[in-house]
Amino acid sequence: MKHFELITEDELLEINIALYLAEQSNFVSTEQLISIFNFPEKRLRKIVNTLQKDLIDFNEGEQVITVIRNKGVFFDVCLNDDLKRFIAFLLNKNRTITLLSEIIFGRVTSISDYSSQFFIGESTIKRQLSDLRIFLKRYNLEISRGSYEIVGEEKQIQLFLYLFFWRITRGVVWPFDSIDENQMKLDVNNLISQLNVKNITEIDKRRLMFYLAINKIRISQSRTQLKNNTIDRENLGLQLNLEIAEDSRAKYEDVELYYQFFQSIGFTGDSNHDIKDSEATIATNKCMQFFEEKFFLIPSEHRKEVETWLFYCHSFSKQFVNFGCDINGYDYSEYINKYCKNLNIKLIEFIRLLKKETNLPLFEEEQYLSTHYMMIFAKFDKLPIYEKKIRIVLESGLPFFARDFVINQIKSYLGKKYNIELIDARFLEGNEKVDMALVTIPIKEISIKYEKAQLITINRDLSLNDLKKIEMKILSLKHA
Repeated sequence: MKHFELITEDELLEINIALYLAEQSNFVSTEQLISIFNFPEKRLRKIVNTLQKDLIDFNEGEQVITVIRNKGVFFDVCLNDDLKRFIAFLLNKNRTITLLSEIIFGRVTSISDYSSQFFIGESTIKRQLSDLRIFLKRYNLEISRGSYEIVGEEKQIQLFLYLFFWRITRGVVWPFDSIDENQMKLDVNNLISQLNVKNITEIDKRRLMFYLAINKIRISQSRTQLKNNTIDRENLGLQLNLEIAEDSRAKYEDVELYYQFFQSIGFTGDSNHDIKDSEATIATNKCMQFFEEKFFLIPSEHRKEVETWLFYCHSFSKQFVNFGCDINGYDYSEYINKYCKNLNIKLIEFIRLLKKETNLPLFEEEQYLSTHYMMIFAKFDKLPIYEKKIRIVLESGLPFFARDFVINQIKSYLGKKYNIELIDARFLEGNEKVDMALVTIPIKEISIKYEKAQLITINRDLSLNDLKKIEMKILSLKHA
């Protein structure tokens, strides 16, 4: 979910600067920030000042960032543990996100009342509503005029609400004021016990808390119903658990969001997709057939696992519209453009072939399916094979086995993300093309020998900084 579209450019820059500074161990100069983020100095200084104030507010007055003229910016304390909380803090300060949250909780009755409550001009609120309507339209959702409610298909609304709150809070902040967080923990533990689920992670428990909270809110707002129409509000959590316990074990795609959510955290086990007239089953069978013809054979011991994954993906794309993200709301487009652009093009062509062969509308969800098909490549270490190959030679005076150790370190760190071929200079034949040369002793003769290649000097005891330098050069060659 591209929730960052709801915040301003300055707010996004503030978040990106915070993320960057958190990784640095020294002062970062203004010139460095200008070079990295490509913003004018005056505007960038203003954002850094805002970041400083927001960090003080977030830490309840404690100074965690130092800004020294002619020296730069430095985080005084490690914020890594709290960085997600800080980003959630920034996102929830945004007025457009606040307005959407208030609409979701049914607390917006009129523009004039909202304006008085939050001291915001009515014209600003109308502009924010316009932005939100554009944002929601891609998910086939609307904000009704007059009653200010989110309207659309209920399953689409519930998935949107879950993804929205999970992403803006990073899962670390409880956003549901009307629902007791500790009671929800008890409800989740009871449900897990009821379903006899083993090996569930703490993060998946947290996700389940958010999911159940959304269900309870929609029921309390009379936007959806339990199968038993008599609602016991004192024991709503128990009622909801009983129904979910029943539906989560169902083996077919029409369980909709229940199936999608519980399959994503391993509640449902292996899916039985032998229902012949099921669109997800037809799509899965055809996809398996064509996948092995176009890409690679799935090892027999993993076929059932891959079929289950595909059935889950096809069920999702049949039930929901325009959610290109995964069930956590994570958007992979930036990663794909950076690392797997060629594979993505091939997968989009593949999905269009499947649509032509089956005439199933679920194959219109190209972004979602491409991303999730890509995860099959990731499982079998085949993500980079369709990308540009980068040939790297190691020129070193190290003993033979030490050279092999360096080469294996680089392969382990970078080989799963990039299509690289690493060659010991001893085995380089004739005038073979080389894209990059790694050298431990940068003598003049090596520069002449590899005059058309990118030269990088590395330490014989390979450091993380060496690996980062190599990776940056690979990226520049890959996209050249």
